[in-house]
Amino acid sequence: MAAILSQAVPAAAVAQQIVAAVWSIVGISWPATWFITSQDAGQVTLGFTVPAPAAGGTVYYTAVPGPTLPATGTNSLSDYLTEVRRLLHDAQKFYFSDADLTADINYGLKQRDLWSGGSRSYQPNIPLTTGLDKYSLSTLFPTLRVLDVVHVWLIFGSTRVELDNRPFGDLTNMFRPWTSYQGIPGGWTRYGADQVFIATAPATAYTADWDLVTLSTTLVNVGDLDPLMFPYTEPVAYFAAYKAKINQRRFDEAEVFMGFAIKALRDIEGARVGEMISSYSGSDWRTR
Repeated sequence: MAAILSQAVPAAAVAQQIVAAVWSIVGISWPATWFITSQDAGQVTLGFTVPAPAAGGTVYYTAVPGPTLPATGTNSLSDYLTEVRRLLHDAQKFYFSDADLTADINYGLKQRDLWSGGSRSYQPNIPLTTGLDKYSLSTLFPTLRVLDVVHVWLIFGSTRVELDNRPFGDLTNMFRPWTSYQGIPGGWTRYGADQVFIATAPATAYTADWDLVTLSTTLVNVGDLDPLMFPYTEPVAYFAAYKAKINQRRFDEAEVFMGFAIKALRDIEGARVGEMISSYSGSDWRTR
């Protein structure tokens, strides 16, 4: 049953946007006729033949939500425990405890994320520090476990401009040859496991958007969900079974499970649409 919802309309307004996945207009609170001026998936803009009164008005509408999707993936820790026990032929828990297999499953999640790059996180408007060109990823993103940086975009006014990813030597020679110079950043590079250089050192408090490869959340409780969905769930149980057999010193069986994990990763890679590298990428945006 669709619930009747309402949305306030400012005084003298002649149009109002309503955001709703599925909607129908019930009416408005002042004597006027409404009409649709534009619509697309999930929203509609109404026009009014008479502006809203000085005290404002109200639009009444119905929104019927579609099916609720889970916020994360569909495989829980319980699902993985069942799957791994099937692979190990240990449904009765004779050889492997839940605690040991949970550790192995989380190992599998890490390997999946490391090899596939499927766990991505877009972090917008991260502040840069004036005069500072070296940053710690764990400091910039304290709630994430960052595996790699894919892109960095400098927010320059109202424009998002991609910074060049350069080797550290090239970055230093091109963008940070003078020890105390500050300006507009033009490039970035990874430096060790946790650091990033952004140069030239910012002359003002810019912000940047970051595209990151991260590690998935550790699964602790049996109801915890893997944040990635199929097909990224496929390698996890094989990696976990591999680790369990390594701990058993059954190296021959471990290698079989590793082979299945690698095949699942190749299937993920093969299912993606290929990308064509532009011949215009990688140039200093300040010279365009």
